[in-house]
Amino acid sequence: MATLDLAKLWLNAAPPPRAPEATDIETHGSLIAFQIHVVRFLTEWLPLAPVISQKRPGSCTYADKHTVASDVIAALKAIGISMVVGLDSGTRNASMLNAVSFDPFSFVVNIAESPLTNRGKTGTGITATRCAELVMLCLSGASIGNGCCAVKSFTAGGEQGALQTAEVTFSTAYIIAPPASLLAD
Repeated sequence: MATLDLAKLWLNAAPPPRAPEATDIETHGSLIAFQIHVVRFLTEWLPLAPVISQKRPGSCTYADKHTVASDVIAALKAIGISMVVGLDSGTRNASMLNAVSFDPFSFVVNIAESPLTNRGKTGTGITATRCAELVMLCLSGASIGNGCCAVKSFTAGGEQGALQTAEVTFSTAYIIAPPASLLAD
């Protein structure tokens, strides 16, 4: 297999760090911070630039954001595609004092496409199925959380009314630890 050119793949010529930012954990809690971190991974993956560079609310967001439904609808109307990162499940694998260790820890990226908009002048031209493929390439094998992401499952070619849909489920390991503000100085 040929060597990949990281400058062609990542916004900063390298993937983001594996752990969510401490400020996100402090503000939102570990689970939401994890989703925000996955969004960060996707927004820095250059092959997804036609979707991400639009800077539209809802083009890539996380499921617990309070405006997610209206943002997704706005993105589908404006550019014709939206990705939403959500949590799936976790299996506790170790007893830890004041922390929870999950392995596997599963999360999902749901993709919706409005083909009429997305494949027109204002769209990205990246179909829901192609977007799912790019998401898999971005996250498969990536060090996220406390493990290495693996594609658990994917579905493509789904329909919801006039929308085309795809879904990719990943697993990794993740430890929910107390935020820094609760730790001794």
